[in-house]
Amino acid sequence: MDHRTDYAIQLYKLGVGKRILFVGVCPIHDHYHGDYSKRRGLDQGIPLESIAFDDSKVTSPYSEIVRLKKFIEKGSKPVHSIMPVSDPHHMRGARWAYRQALGKNFQLTMAPVPFDRSPYRARWWTEQKSKGMVLEEYLKLTYYISRYQLGWGFLENWLASFDRD
Repeated sequence: MDHRTDYAIQLYKLGVGKRILFVGVCPIHDHYHGDYSKRRGLDQGIPLESIAFDDSKVTSPYSEIVRLKKFIEKGSKPVHSIMPVSDPHHMRGARWAYRQALGKNFQLTMAPVPFDRSPYRARWWTEQKSKGMVLEEYLKLTYYISRYQLGWGFLENWLASFDRD
């Protein structure tokens, strides 16, 4: 996960954004990503007033985006654009989820971590280890579309039973 944090910090230092937000507690890794990333940003010279973090529990990328939306809505300054940083294999599902949660009028620029800065290879989808990740990403995207866009009645209630939040 450090490669994502470090890339976000690099983008900030290049002047791509005015603030940097780190969110989430990952129950899978039992790790406070928000606080950890904040400290990493401070260690790399990001001013404290440019860092926001939220260590609320998130259990999925979608719940992380919902947390981000709440953070934006509570803020004193309006936010009209964001640049999510993640691994390339997350981008398709993440873009869909951000559009669903934030709406089409929000400026969204996806920032995949370059392969030379991540533990993944440029052809990550062809490696045996990565094939499971690819399948998982498409299953998540199918679930998200079914759950949050197509779900109604019994289907909506049944799919909601799988939420981990």
